[in-house]
Amino acid sequence: MVASGTAVLETALFNVPEMLVYRGHPVSIGIARAVVKIRYIGLVNLIMDSDVIKEFIQEDCNTQTIKAELDNLLNNKAYRQKMLNNFDSLDEKMGKPGASARTASLIIKYASKK
Repeated sequence: MVASGTAVLETALFNVPEMLVYRGHPVSIGIARAVVKIRYIGLVNLIMDSDVIKEFIQEDCNTQTIKAELDNLLNNKAYRQKMLNNFDSLDEKMGKPGASARTASLIIKYASKK
């Protein structure tokens, strides 16, 4: 079980099966849902644009849903393996280390042409 944020992405890149849980103040969540229109809040799901890990937000964040997902993660080998395979795809999609240096090089190359 991982709280939302970069920890979700880091956990996936370490190939650890997970679920995202988040409960916030109802007013804050209401404002966020009214203003931000995205399908997912977890970085793994956002990057992959699919339901790679289960997200339990607000009313979905309860003992029954968490227990059911934990049971799947621990006891359903096919379910767990599918998640791990998606983590491998995520790792490929993220690219090799050094993104900042590559980006800086591209910016310098582009700027020197002007």
